[in-house]
Amino acid sequence: MKKKLSIFLLASTMFGIELVNAQGYRHDSLVVEIHATVVGAESGYRYIYDIANHSSSQQRMAKIYVEAGDIGTEWDGTIDTIYTRTNKNWATSTKRILAPPLNQSNRGVIGWFEADTISSLDELYSPNPNLVWQGESIHVGFRSRGLPGIKRFWAEGWTPPLTTSGYDSLRALGYPDSVILKPWYQDAFIGKTISPVIQPIPFNGFNFLDTLLSYTRQSAALGWLGRYRDDDCDEDERPDDGVVRNIENRLQKARRELVRGDSVKARRELLKLVRKLDRLQRRDERVMTSEAYALLKYNAEYLIERLPERRRR
Repeated sequence: MKKKLSIFLLASTMFGIELVNAQGYRHDSLVVEIHATVVGAESGYRYIYDIANHSSSQQRMAKIYVEAGDIGTEWDGTIDTIYTRTNKNWATSTKRILAPPLNQSNRGVIGWFEADTISSLDELYSPNPNLVWQGESIHVGFRSRGLPGIKRFWAEGWTPPLTTSGYDSLRALGYPDSVILKPWYQDAFIGKTISPVIQPIPFNGFNFLDTLLSYTRQSAALGWLGRYRDDDCDEDERPDDGVVRNIENRLQKARRELVRGDSVKARRELLKLVRKLDRLQRRDERVMTSEAYALLKYNAEYLIERLPERRRR
């Protein structure tokens, strides 16, 4: 029986490094697109990702990490039911905070990686069918109680492991260790997507509204919310103000009502917003993508649930 070793483990333990970024060993020569959808589920949400390695990429994709403000249940978080749907051999993992760019408000990353096995060193140095080749995609997801937030993702392209002789050659060519042995979060294709965020306790309505405003503006900047004429506006909105401005104005109105101490009227404004989002969601994705819809709808509903329906006497 042939002894089999995981490529993922071998590359990170036998050679003492996981990622490098030097001549012939870069992991960021690819373009990865993620289409994210969030669906309400029992005790939380289902996060669903279609991850595609673009046809223009120069590398096959070997790993994908999604930053999250939550972590797996094995670390006392709420992320569970992690899956990968593909005809390729991929594995999953959750990790605690691993790197400087993951600040204290973020708890960790969810990872999916090519997990083929090898029976010879020749196979270790050759790309295999389980990598996500250019033009291919995989479907992954998980469940979490965290609300959608804007986070980063990192995708790594496949490259042969760096041997001791390869390392010595790169050093002889003048490459410093800071280039050859770059950490994983610097040697990868980096993009933005949505992933769960566990909300702080105690709850602060003003801060939460500010977060909703920030999500609106970031969604517009990321192309998730189109700056188009608003043909789904309410009576107190103007079509020519556009989709983004009208959503911002609705949130500002809700905030002004909270400042006045009228949470009932603030709740009404947010209910109008949710109905508007449902209308926009049925239009062209150029107007509002599934990412913007999830960010604004589920966070607005979370806030509505925490505002009273009637005035206190």
